[in-house]
Amino acid sequence: MPQDAYTYYSDLYAEAPSYVVSNEKVGETMSIERSKNGLSAVLQFLADGEGKSKIIMEVVMLD
Repeated sequence: MPQDAYTYYSDLYAEAPSYVVSNEKVGETMSIERSKNGLSAVLQFLADGEGKSKIIMEVVMLD
């Protein structure tokens, strides 16, 4: 659910301040990678009109 994804990202952002920005094209797309407690998250922001973005979140449990 979108709210669960938002909550997960907020918690991850607060507790895992280090991140990697990749695939950035200003005004078009940006990917952010973070890890916390055995989970890895990649968030991709895609421009979707004036000041708006679509967000794709991929969360993977690390072994």
